[in-house]
Amino acid sequence: MKPAALKPPPTPQNTEADRLAIWTFAKLIKGTGGEYPLQNVRIGLQPNMQPDGQINFQSDGTLQSSVSLPKNSRNSKPVPEQIKIQREMKAISAQLRKDADFVTRYHSYSKWADDMAEAIRRLTRLLADLAGKDGRALECFYDTLLVSVIELENLSSREDSLRLIQAEARKQSSWPVLYSPHPRQKRKLDKVMREIGLGEHYFQKLWGARDVEKSPSRQFALRMGKTLHRIYSTPGLKFFLSQQAVGMVANQREKHLLAQGWHLWMIRLCQLPELTKASAPAWFEVGWEALKEATGGNVASIPELAKLGESNVAYGVSIGLKSGAQSCRAKDQIRKQLRKAFLVQFGNPTLPV
Repeated sequence: MKPAALKPPPTPQNTEADRLAIWTFAKLIKGTGGEYPLQNVRIGLQPNMQPDGQINFQSDGTLQSSVSLPKNSRNSKPVPEQIKIQREMKAISAQLRKDADFVTRYHSYSKWADDMAEAIRRLTRLLADLAGKDGRALECFYDTLLVSVIELENLSSREDSLRLIQAEARKQSSWPVLYSPHPRQKRKLDKVMREIGLGEHYFQKLWGARDVEKSPSRQFALRMGKTLHRIYSTPGLKFFLSQQAVGMVANQREKHLLAQGWHLWMIRLCQLPELTKASAPAWFEVGWEALKEATGGNVASIPELAKLGESNVAYGVSIGLKSGAQSCRAKDQIRKQLRKAFLVQFGNPTLPV
């Protein structure tokens, strides 16, 4: 009697990969997907607990929340939200003072740079949250940010720091500046932004970019590029899915990640180089695979995309092609137009590392 064929083991449930896929598919099809599902991801092959509600990658390829919600005591009274924010701001400030003392004493500026930058970001977010509930906090928030913007503008006008400003501004899509509605000031501001090269090496073309609202192909190309770049910019995810395990060749590592429930297009995306003019075609191929998965392999099921393939279908009808062949022609036409729009919208050259 012939033995029964062994069934492959079922793919384990990967909640984080599924959440990321659902978010991506919604962004690609509808343009909206809500909050990015993998906020504050930190890499960690051991189940170490991280502060501030961060998330850890585990050695089995899953993610785990690092902080459990505290249990409310029956006798404890709820603390007002503003007081909670103020307490957390004081705690962050106290830690900053300790770090500043360490820097002054040991002259180790780089050691605490990341921690201090993250603390400042947290303070800013907390102050912004508080500003939405309190008039005095809003005034403080405005004054604090105004001082920062003025100092950044002073840096931008100094010859000794211009090269540093240019290197950073060229990678960004916006720059904190003082804005005045006066026409002369607006022209001056535009001139300064061009001098520092704002957006010249941003992954998406900004200067001279065309309007994307009137073209479905550009709309979907823009969604694809921005969605992929958001995922690619998640440091923990990119590191985890692109790292080469000891003793594994690339193909084995890919199969290992697939067995953990990660989607193939996610793995391929995190293995790509930065989005440049040279790598833009490879980025599009990954985006196209994600779009196909989002539509169950039928990209023409999206009405806006179906219209892109209508001209090719009409030609197929005129020469008497069967429906299956017409469907393939429509898919090819959609892919061709999306690819062209993607290469136009993305792939700015980046500065050499």
